Amino acid sequence: MAAFQYRAVNLEGQEISGVLEADTQRQARSQLRSQGLLAVELGTLAGPQGNAGGARRKEPRLTGSDLVLLTRQWATLLDAGQPVEKALATLGEQWESADGRALLAGVRGELQAGHPLHISLASYGKTFSPLYRALIEAGERSGQLAQVMTRLADNLEAG
Repeated sequence: MAAFQYRAVNLEGQEISGVLEADTQRQARSQLRSQGLLAVELGTLAGPQGNAGGARRKEPRLTGSDLVLLTRQWATLLDAGQPVEKALATLGEQWESADGRALLAGVRGELQAGHPLHISLASYGKTFSPLYRALIEAGERSGQLAQVMTRLADNLEAG
């Protein structure tokens, strides 16, 4: 499944933009139509390199406080027993900023492509530092990802 960034117009003529997940561009357009939206622009969000046409897009980023929030909420969902990918989907649906939703959809797409989490995060190196990714890898390998993410959130918050 791929992440698609779109700009669409609703029945009242208001422009709406966002990110959705679909297997194909045709399926993405169909999802928009089922929501009463007409796609004006629809492009694949393929990590920071850009869309399928090769055009370069700005890499979506999270602020420091958003990264703390994401890490803490993700850890809580994992601790509650949600799988990594499902927890990421839940966070992406609830995230307020378009940049945050795009980043989360991109990471989820990398996971669905079969990459481990620490590699999926590497596509967004401006948000997820090498230390962050190394700690996530340690959590993945040890089976203690929720605990590692909780401590990581504590450390990010402290400073």
